[in-house]
Amino acid sequence: MASSTQDLNEIRIVMVGKTGVGKSEVGNSLLQYKAFVSAPFGISETTQCEFGTRMLADGHKLVVVDTPGLFDTRKSNQETETEIGHCISLTSPGPHVFFFVMVVGKFTNEESAVINNLKDIFGEQVMNFVIILFTHKDKLTHGNITLDQYFEICPKEVQSIIKECNGRWVAINNYADPVNLANDVEDLLHAVRETIKSNGGKHYTGAMYVAAEKAYKEHLQKIEEEKNQRERELDEKERQLDEERKEKTRKLEEETEKQRLKDEEDQRKNEEEKQKLLERRRELERESDIKSQEMEERRKQIEEEMASETEKNRIIIEMKAQNLKLEKEKQDKTMEQKVHEIEMERKRQNQLRIEQEKEAEQQKVEHERIIHEAEEKKRRIKDSRLKMERAAEEAEKKRLEAQARDMTLAKEKQKFEAEKRRREQELEEKRKQVERMARKMNQ
Repeated sequence: MASSTQDLNEIRIVMVGKTGVGKSEVGNSLLQYKAFVSAPFGISETTQCEFGTRMLADGHKLVVVDTPGLFDTRKSNQETETEIGHCISLTSPGPHVFFFVMVVGKFTNEESAVINNLKDIFGEQVMNFVIILFTHKDKLTHGNITLDQYFEICPKEVQSIIKECNGRWVAINNYADPVNLANDVEDLLHAVRETIKSNGGKHYTGAMYVAAEKAYKEHLQKIEEEKNQRERELDEKERQLDEERKEKTRKLEEETEKQRLKDEEDQRKNEEEKQKLLERRRELERESDIKSQEMEERRKQIEEEMASETEKNRIIIEMKAQNLKLEKEKQDKTMEQKVHEIEMERKRQNQLRIEQEKEAEQQKVEHERIIHEAEEKKRRIKDSRLKMERAAEEAEKKRLEAQARDMTLAKEKQKFEAEKRRREQELEEKRKQVERMARKMNQ
């Protein structure tokens, strides 16, 4: 009976909402004194349920309970929801109204989550006791917008929440001047009285909370079971992935080992081939050196033979010239001069071996000229001329033989140079092949 009397003389209000919407300031405005600690810039100071009271002019005792803000980063939502559930004990036998506090012009998915949390904690029937309360009413005043007009432009989610509350919603400017603040507080209390009246004076009961708490725990248990099931599925999937990863790793290691062995074998073969090529190159170089040495020796031998033969010819010609000179001592000085010129010409021929052919031709011309002059000047010395002609013919024969040897030597030299160039080309080609193979092995 005492509880019933208390219920008639008290108006019990519980304020809920996300962190930083101004619940504590609303409580202080309702109680007309600083019962709850509030902080600027949306920083929540309330970490557990607190309450304050004052006597109203009509004789009712006003009990206001401030709750921690949902989505407070300092506490988990589950801890906050449990703390909000304790408000029932502070409003025994139960609250008449829940103020769901929001900020004008500011609505996020968290506000919807707060309503859903209320339903989870207190059950669907809690909406019969909820009034939507907007703080920062001055934003509407500055925009010359009424509450009804704001309802038309606010998000559809907010309209849906207001409709769930049967259109119960009010606004307050906690920082208004005393007169306007008192008017806003009176509007809030009027909305509270109307809500109590529409509920037949009933308050939210502990039985409702127990039923809601049971349903909420079942819901949490179901969520936990689903979470455990997902964790088991994830563990199984992770185990399968781990096995697949291990199998793939094993296969990759096997393939890597096979490739490594193959690479080592290829590298060994390449090294052997490279070594063979190097040995072949050295062998070719040795052969080339031997061949070059042989060709050089052959060239020197041919030159020595040519020099020896030329020297012999020179000695023979000198001897014959000397004989002719002895025979022609009695001839005039002109004949002696011509003989001397012939001998000097032949000496130049021996000294200029590279120009032997040209000098031989010049010698022939000179000889013919001398013979012609000798025939013109020495008609009377026919026997001497005949001897000179025979000597000249023999000298010409020797010259021709020397010329033939020079041509043979030139051909031998050309053949040697051609063979040398061919060998050099072969060596260069081999060297390029070795370099290409070396580059391939390095790659």
